[in-house]
Amino acid sequence: MRNLILLFFVLSLARSTNAQDFYPMKDIASFKENLQKSANTTETIDSDFTQYKFLSFLSEEIESEGHLSFKKDNKIRWEYTSPFSYLILLNDSKLKIVDDEDESNFDLSSNKTFQRINDMIISSVQGNVLDESMYNFQFKENKDAFYVVLTPIEEEMTEYISAIHLYFDRNDYSVNKVKMLEQSGDYTTIVFRNKKLNMELKDELFSVE
Repeated sequence: MRNLILLFFVLSLARSTNAQDFYPMKDIASFKENLQKSANTTETIDSDFTQYKFLSFLSEEIESEGHLSFKKDNKIRWEYTSPFSYLILLNDSKLKIVDDEDESNFDLSSNKTFQRINDMIISSVQGNVLDESMYNFQFKENKDAFYVVLTPIEEEMTEYISAIHLYFDRNDYSVNKVKMLEQSGDYTTIVFRNKKLNMELKDELFSVE
């Protein structure tokens, strides 16, 4: 179970940007309003990504490449293409993992913690994360991006996650980077590239059957 939860952590994270480059956000109310508008109008996201995984027992980050497809409601296709092939499909509460010729299927609705992590993944990708019942927030910005630090409140989340860092594009309020810090001190970071919003994506892309 713990390995599966850590797998979800890998889904969410970008090479760390120096927080000293950011200053306190001037208009938090406007940011929240525009972020909600963006989340409401974003039907699909299609993007390449580069992932950097830091493990305390290794001297260097592990780098991998892949492609993300997202579609409302609650559909994610997360595919690693280099240096290995690995596919994760999330369709509502159904999870399918394809590793070479091996396939595994899970029902996340049967476990509250998995469901919370599922909701977190969907919200992080879409940018709809400002749930004050689940997180404490710090709001910052610079000339290039908005930067929000989320600290989990609920015990189920704090057992594994110490903080989530999200970086938003100033033009369309979409997520450019995510960084997730685990309680162990390890972290995963993801940078999104070649991002396209609201393009047509077939439901077959997200099939878990």
